[in-house]
Amino acid sequence: MEVRRFMLTVPDERSRPQPGEVLLAERWQPKLAESGPQQGNRFRIVLLSQPAPASAHVSSPNVAVLTPSHPIETHTRVSEPPLVVLATGASSKARK
Repeated sequence: MEVRRFMLTVPDERSRPQPGEVLLAERWQPKLAESGPQQGNRFRIVLLSQPAPASAHVSSPNVAVLTPSHPIETHTRVSEPPLVVLATGASSKARK
């Protein structure tokens, strides 16, 4: 199964650039969340076009998996359906 990888740099709370990666995949694969970000990256975001099974688990820090509540077609924008988020290592503090 094909996994597309993109680099993404976002500023942190002090406006310092933080490199990361975004992976696009059709279906859940445990290796997408177990291995964590590649060396040199601070985070990994995994976007799926098929719902993840209930047994899906993220075990690596700084990894977020976004999965739709129902399958989406490849020509549909990823942000359209409601998403379920699985994440570890992310801050839960609200910004003021």
